[in-house]
Amino acid sequence: MGSPEISLIVPVFNAGKYLAECLDAIRRQTFTDWECICVDDGSTDNSGEIINRYIERDGRFRRLNLAGKGPGPARNCGLGQAGGRWLAFVDADDIVHYRLLEILHRQAQAHNADQAIC
Repeated sequence: MGSPEISLIVPVFNAGKYLAECLDAIRRQTFTDWECICVDDGSTDNSGEIINRYIERDGRFRRLNLAGKGPGPARNCGLGQAGGRWLAFVDADDIVHYRLLEILHRQAQAHNADQAIC
């Protein structure tokens, strides 16, 4: 398998209450050539277990561990491991629209854009 078109980076810290809904929304994307890098920033709740369940079900999910550095360093950690041509940042309590990646990717390609922001 080659590099994905889009790398999604999700910084996670004690987000167990919301995380499954966030990752479900990512899994439902109509654009399917992506990887999701979840950066667990020292969670003490069940966030790590939730991430592991998604990794077991879908090889596009990955987990990185960081020790309580905060969301900025967690995003940077994910950036260092991202293989995609495009990057997307999703917070652990976000529920993204199921066509988000499809629409942004199509528009960026159509307009030869360097970035797509929403």
